[in-house]
Amino acid sequence: MTLQDIGMCFLLAAVAGTGVGGGGLFLVYLTGPMGFPQTAAQAVNLFYFLAAAIPSTLTRLRTLPWRLAALCIAGGIPGVYLGSLVRDLLSEALLGKIFGILLILSGAAVFFTREKK
Repeated sequence: MTLQDIGMCFLLAAVAGTGVGGGGLFLVYLTGPMGFPQTAAQAVNLFYFLAAAIPSTLTRLRTLPWRLAALCIAGGIPGVYLGSLVRDLLSEALLGKIFGILLILSGAAVFFTREKK
């Protein structure tokens, strides 16, 4: 890992701290310029997310909608487990394509969604 890679990790963590989705960008960085296989990049990204999420969450505790957070966690835990089972059934190439399509769709949704007044 080079100094440039460490700098990118710092920059992407700062982006993740804003809530923009730096973890997804980090996955793109790991599979692109760093050349990690998709499944290895996903594993590193999960640990990266934990490290980035803890300080980010602590800075937002006073504004956290606890009920919504509890509902998301209740649905998220079984969803992550199911996703992990499905991931083991798919090839790395297909996982990369699915991830790319999801990034494009989520980016398009953000780009074309009008602000609520």
